[in-house]
Amino acid sequence: MRRFSILNKDGLSNTTKRVMSSFFDYLVDLKYGTDTFSWVDLDDLKIDGNKKKRAKMYQPTCTLPLRRLLKKLNISPGKVFVDLGCGKGLVLLVASEFGFKEARGIELSPVLCDIAIKNCSIYKEKTRAGADFVVFMSDVIDYGLSDDEDVFYLFNPFDEYVLERALNNITASLQRRNREVLIIYRNAVDESIIEKNGNFTKLMDFSSWGWDFTIFSNREPWLGIPVHRGHLRFSAMFSPKQTDVVPAPEIRRAQKSQVVPFRSKTGEGIAKKR
Repeated sequence: MRRFSILNKDGLSNTTKRVMSSFFDYLVDLKYGTDTFSWVDLDDLKIDGNKKKRAKMYQPTCTLPLRRLLKKLNISPGKVFVDLGCGKGLVLLVASEFGFKEARGIELSPVLCDIAIKNCSIYKEKTRAGADFVVFMSDVIDYGLSDDEDVFYLFNPFDEYVLERALNNITASLQRRNREVLIIYRNAVDESIIEKNGNFTKLMDFSSWGWDFTIFSNREPWLGIPVHRGHLRFSAMFSPKQTDVVPAPEIRRAQKSQVVPFRSKTGEGIAKKR
């Protein structure tokens, strides 16, 4: 099984942690009836033409280390979270637990978009998640960033070419509206692309349950967090964590240029191309 092929590379301890954290996500799928755990090969994503050459297969983020990271970051409530290459929407589900007003996913594959929408609908109905969910079926390069987006997440869903242009889009958005943003990069194999961009500072490396994350921001410190030897040293300048957020009823799928209504289990939604 591909999940366990990392044993020789990462050693028994880290591999055991990874297997345990992956099994937790498998149990979450069983509990809620979602479909996030299983991998999907690139050939099964129905991505056409040259865009397929720049895409990657679907591999889920393990949520235990991500939850630990978001808890430590203690991001102020009411911000907008964006998953660049959201796959089946698993990270959006996790983000909805941490006070974000909206969790947006950008996904090129129509197969994964449909699964993500279904997962968000199921999760919202069963957990009463406070965040709005929106899934855009779009190439990240073509996605027009909104200037209210604050936290960006990626787990190597595309190649260096697409990453470089996604960073340029974020930079252009910052020029339109100057604000603090955070980039959370799981398994940062193309970290040098972000450093070359010149607009983002590496705040920390974070490791939990055998999984690694790298955090960048356009400002140092981000949200009043002082940086100390590559790690975050938490201070009283954090905003208090908000536990009660007002639920919003709609889940939307967004595509480019057309508007098509659909109905989810939790209410009326809007699908539009972007």
